[in-house]
Amino acid sequence: MVATVEPGQLGGAADSGNVLTHALEDVRLRDVLRTLPKEVFAKNRLKAWLGVVASVTMAIAGYVAIVFAPWYLLPLAWIFTGTALTGWFVIGHDCGHRSFANRRWLNDLVGHLMFLPLLYPFHSWRILHDKHHKHTNKLAYDNAWEPFLPETFDERPVWCGGDTVVCGNAFGGWLRSPIGRCCILTGGPSPAKRAPTFGFRRCLC
Repeated sequence: MVATVEPGQLGGAADSGNVLTHALEDVRLRDVLRTLPKEVFAKNRLKAWLGVVASVTMAIAGYVAIVFAPWYLLPLAWIFTGTALTGWFVIGHDCGHRSFANRRWLNDLVGHLMFLPLLYPFHSWRILHDKHHKHTNKLAYDNAWEPFLPETFDERPVWCGGDTVVCGNAFGGWLRSPIGRCCILTGGPSPAKRAPTFGFRRCLC
């Protein structure tokens, strides 16, 4: 894998105006951070709270539509409400990264409130999500990336058949997201000593 940056952004020698391609292992986080404008690190309180107001308002409107809309409009109301609730998750995600507000307690409070209707335990998700960023795409360590291994695929039940990917990734991912994070233990040994994932995929397929 490689990371592509513009000449001069990482302080390296420019190659006659061509884009420089650096091997990923040669690029450090501080090098990437230097390429970003300072504005991306500034918290905008007005924008953050407007996002909360918009997401809450849209979700309320969606639930009202589900209650009062005629039956033939219900699919549209479901899609609208689900999309609105996705905004709740995005806000909770930012709170988990401590990028919603400057005060930690406010990030925790808003994160809990945003995740509560989604059946997501905020702190459990936050800790596991930090592990995901620390071990991105590392097999058996990244809890958000669990590709099927050959032995897992070969051991799948007969009833899964050719739909293993759909069963394991789509349905399994949906089910284990809130429930799995309620069951998993977030403390204990370091990720190097235990797999930080919950085996819903093996349970389902």
